[in-house]
Amino acid sequence: MNLVVVSNRVSRGKANEPMTGGLAAALLPVVEKSGAIWVGSSGRVRDGAQKEPFAEVEALGAGALAMLDLPAAHYGGYYEGFANSALWPALHSRSDLIRTSQDNYFSYREVNAFMAKALLRFQKPETAFWIQDYHFLALGAELRDLGVTEPIGFFLHIPCPSPDILMALPQHAETVGALIRRASTSALACSRSPWRWPGRWACSAGALRPTT
Repeated sequence: MNLVVVSNRVSRGKANEPMTGGLAAALLPVVEKSGAIWVGSSGRVRDGAQKEPFAEVEALGAGALAMLDLPAAHYGGYYEGFANSALWPALHSRSDLIRTSQDNYFSYREVNAFMAKALLRFQKPETAFWIQDYHFLALGAELRDLGVTEPIGFFLHIPCPSPDILMALPQHAETVGALIRRASTSALACSRSPWRWPGRWACSAGALRPTT
């Protein structure tokens, strides 16, 4: 099986220096030894002249790191606007701090769609996609819309809040719906306690699952 890991940013390891960040410490050795590909933002943006996603690919042992320049027109709304000013407070049970707009949500979906198109380059038979954290809640749905049938896993690095907290997010139906509307997308989380989401979904034993 070919593993493609996706996160907001990709961390480059430096020789003879300790790795910083839990995700980098966990993933870089896996990429290096298993042949996995880790895909994420380069930290740069490009203007509208970029017609198709472009990834700078860098070999790392048996695997590779792939870094994308995200679209400049949507980066602010995606990152500071929706991911950090709406999803981050909601997922930390701070509904009082939620600040968002429909434009920010649109940019969030546009960047998720942009990443989905970029990932098609790495799609091979027996590929599994493993999506990391709240920056890409809609990525699994975007991949399915592009015809990807391979397994898609999702890991949320934050304890899953209760439904009433999530419902404080103005776009909660679209956001959670994009995550769970594809039955073949596994949503994994470290939940504080079991809960049931309207529409026959529940969070229990660290996973978001259908209740039927």
